[in-house]
Amino acid sequence: MSDGSKHGWYVVYLPTLISLPLFIFVAMIHEYHIAQNARANSIKELNYRRNI
Repeated sequence: MSDGSKHGWYVVYLPTLISLPLFIFVAMIHEYHIAQNARANSIKELNYRRNI
């Protein structure tokens, strides 16, 4: 009985082992782009206010 469960561990855990690091990587890239966009918008706003 325990022989069958040993052979199928990758069916349960492999999708998690692949998708979790991929999800974390994509989330970090997304957060980086949000930060860069916020910085660029702040600089634009400050330059606009300075020129008024």
